[in-house]
Amino acid sequence: MDAVGLLNEAAAAGLRLRLDGDLLKVSGSKAAAGIVERIRAAKAEVVAALRSGSSFDQLHAGADEQGRYALDERAAIYEYDGCLSRIEAERQAAAEWEVSSEWTK
Repeated sequence: MDAVGLLNEAAAAGLRLRLDGDLLKVSGSKAAAGIVERIRAAKAEVVAALRSGSSFDQLHAGADEQGRYALDERAAIYEYDGCLSRIEAERQAAAEWEVSSEWTK
């Protein structure tokens, strides 16, 4: 399973993952210990996947109110209509935003 798949599985199990510098912090139920072990084994890939998703957060933080609304709406469309995980939906929305920003320059 790839890193995004692991992140989706972790989210479905109620785990929360976050980066704290170079540390990967995981919180949630001890019942998901097997998933945590697989995340630990693929830590480099999981960290890379989390970092690549951060462009959505950076775009969102730097956007005005209308831009934040547009990013959130696009991510929601990808998530619900496209049946993507929230992480993948945000990645797609950020990529689309960056491409459309290039088109308007």
